[in-house]
Amino acid sequence: MPTLYRFYNILSSAGTTVISLLILCAFYLAGTIFPQGISLEEYKMAGGRFIFLAENLRLLNIFNSPAFLFTAGLFSLNLILCSLNLSVKNGNPRFYLTKIYHMLIIGVLAAIFISTFTWRETVLEIKEGGYAQVKLNNKDIKVFLKKFIVEYIESPSLTFKKGFTERVKGIFGNSSNAPLLILDQDSLPFYREFNAEVQVSAGTDVKSKIIQVNSPLRFFSYTIYLFGFDQVMNILINGKNYRVKPDEEFIVPGVDGIFKSSAIINGKVLRVDSSEDEISPMVVLSRKDAGGGSNWVKFLKAGKGTDSKADGISVALSDYEQYVTLSVRYDPAVGIMKWLSFVLMIFMSLSVIIKII
Repeated sequence: MPTLYRFYNILSSAGTTVISLLILCAFYLAGTIFPQGISLEEYKMAGGRFIFLAENLRLLNIFNSPAFLFTAGLFSLNLILCSLNLSVKNGNPRFYLTKIYHMLIIGVLAAIFISTFTWRETVLEIKEGGYAQVKLNNKDIKVFLKKFIVEYIESPSLTFKKGFTERVKGIFGNSSNAPLLILDQDSLPFYREFNAEVQVSAGTDVKSKIIQVNSPLRFFSYTIYLFGFDQVMNILINGKNYRVKPDEEFIVPGVDGIFKSSAIINGKVLRVDSSEDEISPMVVLSRKDAGGGSNWVKFLKAGKGTDSKADGISVALSDYEQYVTLSVRYDPAVGIMKWLSFVLMIFMSLSVIIKII
């Protein structure tokens, strides 16, 4: 019995909380450094490092490793035991608040446990203007990609007057010596963010939203996340069509060098004067020496349906397609977890305020 009591004290101690939390932080740090959910072969092909550690410590799927699951279970058990082992005496005003928020901690842990074993996810790649249908938890979900939106911002260069004295005058408000914003007419707008206008439906229930990477669409127990996008363009070079993806190298028979195209530049641009404009679809073609040179040189900009010429070569963007990668996740406990966590923070704050008073 003394051994069992000692074991209980270790499990419910603050030291166990700190140690298990530090180990969990190490796991999360490793999960941030190493890509998750890819195979070891894919990691090697991408030029990944520390192959021995990645293979033997399961660093590419670390959140499903036995070590992580054991540490997470130990941390959860420790919090539950700490919640049951209250140190505030009955009759103290903080007793009831402390009792409530400790029970809420157990509720949050229970929601996490439910979420771990009930969540389901599928990844969709949908063409702009198209839709995909998926069945999760015996429910048919239809996801429409109404529009894909990319936003840019003009990126002018900042020039200063020459000379130390002139620069100091500019800093203190002398307009004749102030730095100037110079916008190169040939410069390209700087990519800022991308959004997707998505509509999800199940039976008669419909919901639409413009989603971002950190702003998903929530639909009952389902959440639609924006993962990324892909593009395919048809480029006419000297009258011949080349179907390529951004940064995909290709050659043109009879023309020196190796070519590659930028991503399609198309969407909204925020101007320096805070106005917004629509950019006509275009791509930037780059070329490098076929003899093994590594320096890419901008060759020309080509607009949709408009011929651009350089070095006797005619280039035009014929057409393009845009695809968005979406994650559809079913997680019935996520809403419960969110509200329990919100109420938990309120009661913990009240307990601290009463202690201070």
